[in-house]
Amino acid sequence: NPDYALRAAQAILASRQRDTAAAMQWADRAVEANPRFNQAHLSRARLGMLIGTDGEAISRDFIAAIERNPRDIRLRLEYAEHLSRIGRPIACAEQIEAALAIHDAYDPGEPERLAPSFASELRQRARLLRE
Repeated sequence: NPDYALRAAQAILASRQRDTAAAMQWADRAVEANPRFNQAHLSRARLGMLIGTDGEAISRDFIAAIERNPRDIRLRLEYAEHLSRIGRPIACAEQIEAALAIHDAYDPGEPERLAPSFASELRQRARLLRE
């Protein structure tokens, strides 16, 4: 059960021991139990960022999560931050631009839209990353 495995990973991280290796093993089990379970990939990516695992492995989990939920603006922005941290500015800009394209396609009343000032900051950041 992938949900059980994710909860086990979260419990380990919340404990005093903070056994990150054991937490990652449970996150791996969650992905293995159901590779189509978006939350398993996302949780493993976040855990990897927290404990500093291989940047490309984290990217693969973000990509898997985005493939299952391609219109999630915040997920794309979280992946963009990861790409920035691992020194991939063009890929970071691409994810920001993809998030902004989703944002722009939303109805103005859509609650998932970004705040106008934040969207403007993101546009500026994407431009700077491409320079």
